[in-house]
Amino acid sequence: MDESLGVQKRTLENVVLLASRLLLAWIFVHEGVFLATNFAAASASLTKSGVPAPALVATIGLQLVCGIAFATGWYARLGAAALGLFCLATAILFTQTSPIETSCYISRRTSPSRAVCLS
Repeated sequence: MDESLGVQKRTLENVVLLASRLLLAWIFVHEGVFLATNFAAASASLTKSGVPAPALVATIGLQLVCGIAFATGWYARLGAAALGLFCLATAILFTQTSPIETSCYISRRTSPSRAVCLS
């Protein structure tokens, strides 16, 4: 009796782990497909941020290849590590602001009529 409960518990754990892995991979695969199908708009948006078009192509490839690898279990740890580093790099890249931009943003939020920005 105890042995069958252990098997059921392991089966449930495996199902939960598989569903979690598929859902996490779906985030990256979906975003990669979305960027690929809307390449012109994504390229224009990232160019305004100073990101070159080859970086967008690399991003799409990374999200698709590593997301599919993670979902299927083919080099899943390597794919997960690459996606983790990608998330860390984009967080660092797109959250860095200068002190002037930060103070301008704060002054606009506190008093929009008196905001003076030096940009």
